[in-house]
Amino acid sequence: MAQGGPAAMAGRTHLSPSRTQKLSAPAADIVERQSRHAAGQPALLSSVWNFFFYIELYIICIMNLEDEKKLKQKIYIVIALCVIIIIAFIILIIRNSYHKPVDINPQDSTVSVVTPTPDTYQTEDPNTEPSQTIVPEETVIPEITVEPEETAQPDDIKNNDETVENDQNENASDIDVYTDSSIYRIVNKEHLIDKNYVPENLKSVNVPQIGTQLLREEAVKPLEKMFQAAGKDNISLYLISGYRSYALQYSLWETYKARYGIETAKLIDAYPGSSEHQTGLSVDLGGADRKCELKGCFYDTQTYKWLHEHSYEYGFIERNPSGSEKVTGVQASPWNYRYVGKEEAEKIYKSGLTMEEYYKINSAN
Repeated sequence: MAQGGPAAMAGRTHLSPSRTQKLSAPAADIVERQSRHAAGQPALLSSVWNFFFYIELYIICIMNLEDEKKLKQKIYIVIALCVIIIIAFIILIIRNSYHKPVDINPQDSTVSVVTPTPDTYQTEDPNTEPSQTIVPEETVIPEITVEPEETAQPDDIKNNDETVENDQNENASDIDVYTDSSIYRIVNKEHLIDKNYVPENLKSVNVPQIGTQLLREEAVKPLEKMFQAAGKDNISLYLISGYRSYALQYSLWETYKARYGIETAKLIDAYPGSSEHQTGLSVDLGGADRKCELKGCFYDTQTYKWLHEHSYEYGFIERNPSGSEKVTGVQASPWNYRYVGKEEAEKIYKSGLTMEEYYKINSAN
């Protein structure tokens, strides 16, 4: 605040008589009006008034116009425009002070942020599962590696038995493959799972993994034991994906469809309601070195060969083996394994059949 207060501020707006006499009639009139208005006004209001006074006075001094009326009109128009601009500027400052953008940290687990991988977010859907369901942090999208329909498996990993007699799986009809909560539930394009189904006993798994993956309790210990056994054989396994909610599968499906088109998307992954990941019994596995992760070249790795030969010993089967595209409805997926329990896994493995074939239900196509 300048020294002297409002009175001093008002006093500074007066010009000496000698200077006033040198001004034109309009200018002298303005000086006189300014002297009257400034007197007794608060400091802030006086400052504002002085601002416009000097603008008006300056314009009069530099313009030699004879028509005082026209001059005043122009001055008032200029002043009005200045006032409008200043008011608009003040409003913008006030609005911006109350609407600052909020930075969202993608690593904050309390905020769902779309990070270029679908599993880091959930698509809004009116029929999503209960909010307490934990969603895995990340799922890698597989590259397009659509295998030929009749690709033969390498000779060194063929099943021991090429064929199976009908009486070997005659008791398969006693297995419940239709109830959502059954560990033998078969889910494909012809046998959809309820979109509201969420396993009641989802548990985290203590193995190397992407984010925090969940599985049904029945599959947790067997998977951990399989990882330990593989490690003893110098095979380092890695859990890529476990349980997926209906909403999460929906977002994946939309991602594939937008990126590759609907026909190719049908081969890559199951559309919502036809994925066994929703049962909490299906896993995508790879090697800790992340080589050929979710790619067709995974067939050529030692990790796949170990899984093919030993996964059934822990209750897991290769769900979409090579050459099964017409039966399962999706491309061969050497990384995808399904828990069915040790006893049934051994039977299915030795039969050389898919779950659809072994349990004699309609194929996905």
